[in-house]
Amino acid sequence: MDEGALPIPDTRYVTRRGKSLAYQVYGEGPHNVAVLMEANAHPDLMWTDPHFVEGAARLAGHCRVVLMQQMGIGLSDSIDKIPTLEEQASDLEAVLDAEGMSSATLLGVLSMTLPIVVLAANAPERVEALVLLTPYAQGIRNESDYETAGFTPAEAERFLTALDAAYEHWGEGLSYDVWDPVIAPRNRRIAAMLERSSASPAAAAAVFEAAFSADVREILPLVRAPTRVIRHPTHLAPKRVAQIVAELIPHGTFHEIPPSHPEMSIAEALMPVFDHVLEAAVGSKQIDDGTRQLASILFTDVVSSTELVESRGDADWRALLDRHEGQIRGHVDDAGGRVVKMIGDGSMSVFTGPAAAIRAARAIAADARSLDIEVRAGVHAGECDRRPGGDISGLAVHIAARVQSAAAPGEIWVSRTVRDLVGGSGLELEPRGRHSLKGVSEPWELYLVAGEDVASTAVEQQPTAMRPGDHAALALARRAPRLMRRFNQLENARQKAVYARRRRSE
Repeated sequence: MDEGALPIPDTRYVTRRGKSLAYQVYGEGPHNVAVLMEANAHPDLMWTDPHFVEGAARLAGHCRVVLMQQMGIGLSDSIDKIPTLEEQASDLEAVLDAEGMSSATLLGVLSMTLPIVVLAANAPERVEALVLLTPYAQGIRNESDYETAGFTPAEAERFLTALDAAYEHWGEGLSYDVWDPVIAPRNRRIAAMLERSSASPAAAAAVFEAAFSADVREILPLVRAPTRVIRHPTHLAPKRVAQIVAELIPHGTFHEIPPSHPEMSIAEALMPVFDHVLEAAVGSKQIDDGTRQLASILFTDVVSSTELVESRGDADWRALLDRHEGQIRGHVDDAGGRVVKMIGDGSMSVFTGPAAAIRAARAIAADARSLDIEVRAGVHAGECDRRPGGDISGLAVHIAARVQSAAAPGEIWVSRTVRDLVGGSGLELEPRGRHSLKGVSEPWELYLVAGEDVASTAVEQQPTAMRPGDHAALALARRAPRLMRRFNQLENARQKAVYARRRRSE
């Protein structure tokens, strides 16, 4: 499709957790694509970049494309806390539902690769292919993480210094020193405006803090969709960081796009990414048969049930169990889960995310005490086989059962995988060491769900750092995007001429 014939999309909204989540849709092709942009972009301003529009037009001729950011960023409502990864994945799925997209090829950029990985593992039938641009498997807030994340200590120090500077000086364009130091100086003004228009300094800091504390190493092997891991060679994170992601995904391949040149615009440096997305969308072929998926599994069990039967009698015990089962089904349903089966005086339920499973377990335990019984519970997240009749099976089910068995009466224990997935949820987890689980070859790190929820990755409510000129640019971008695009074309041509003269003089 010719870029001149590509209409600028209107902004649409879906309601999520009482807030409005913004997104845009363009193109009319037979293939579906969803793009999750980072916090240092703004949908309206992106349409004034001639290279972005050129790339978008390439996709629009073959695909219907959703363009969005996470809740609280850009055109969406402000929020009090950063959504968890499972909430972000659920938000993306809600947008796909709103647009009637049963499945799509997904592009994620940097930290926005995390929620699409979770969605791909959790709902494989919704994901045709993945394109992950400069992804990472593990945050590096602790020195012990450097090597497993793909950094040397010197590389990690350099990366974290630049990252901290980016959100401490949000609105000055420093996030692009992390993204592409080669083109950052030439694009500093527009990069600064993109930052100021997309998020407040507090929101940006919260986004970065939550994103770079995440760990999806246990999730990546569960992704069955064909996946292209793309690295920009001038990105500040070393090549090994992205290669680890490609190696952990069963059908992942690693690609480097051509290096940037100082005179390039932001979108111009990323033009090869549009080609990768188009090839993935048009040529994608789901590899998995859809019978395996990531699931969060909750097991509960009544403590000392034999003694209770003896003291209460069979009839009273049966009536008590019926009331307990009703409580379990009610709380699981309220949390968006499904009771797979009742197992004697226990239960097995499945959820799309572990935070929901933990909160259901808390409610079940509290209601059980009203019946003068105590329960223990365990939660694990992993790959399961979906079986006829709604049952599930697999190693993850056995691990969840063993986690529950390790808990003391009245306690809820979770696995290390769960801990990694619920970062930012406000759940307080206390380490309980490594445990050998019956029938499982390797010991597992387990955690106790402790006390009340602690403060989650909160967002301080403050105005954006937008300047009068930013407001004027946004207004012009919405009313006359082609005029601004023409101005940017002329500016790009001027910059190329400046660099050409500089090279000749050297």
